[in-house]
Amino acid sequence: SGSGVYRGATLIGSVNGTGVAYIVASDSEIVFGRGATAYSYNGTDYQAIAFPDGASVTMVAYTAGYFIFLRAETGKWYFSAVGNARSVDALDFATAENEPDRLLDVAVIDGVLIFAGPNSIEFWGGTGNADLPYTPIQQRVFEQGVIATGCLQVVDNTFFWIGLDGITYRNGEVPKAVSDDCIVERSRASEGHRLFLIEDERHKFLCQRHDLNTMLFD
Repeated sequence: SGSGVYRGATLIGSVNGTGVAYIVASDSEIVFGRGATAYSYNGTDYQAIAFPDGASVTMVAYTAGYFIFLRAETGKWYFSAVGNARSVDALDFATAENEPDRLLDVAVIDGVLIFAGPNSIEFWGGTGNADLPYTPIQQRVFEQGVIATGCLQVVDNTFFWIGLDGITYRNGEVPKAVSDDCIVERSRASEGHRLFLIEDERHKFLCQRHDLNTMLFD
């Protein structure tokens, strides 16, 4: 809440930055952040993660024991030691390869990493190699990127995103537009954009927020 991190009603720490807030968890650790320092809480203590070069972290994901960190204002992403978000080696990184994008968002679906920049979305699959646990999936790139951090949302076994062109897309063999002209015009006129999920009694709504309103996709 704001810059405070709470467990129930108990304040356990704070976060810096003004970016999109995230909370990403394994079964034994939680990583918090807001576009600057990433922080770890293991149920006992809360501390800043010593990220290489003291760089800021845009967004974090978790899969198969690894925490995945996007280095701010670059196309680089880093992976943690298995089961330990607090251990991020300066050499444990890779770079989005299909477009010279700075990475804005990351998500996981069916064990596949989805990296989104302004100009493209690319997919990386597991390798089983501890030195580089993921590698690009060949011929699987969308040449339509994401408009901002916080605009890529997984829903069940698919995902949605707001494109740089203001159109809201759904994953498929090719990106499928799900927004009509009215929504696209509102999106293009807005300075702020967010995409998030609300679930009500097992019914899911994809929510798209603009400067003046929030719309729901049923």
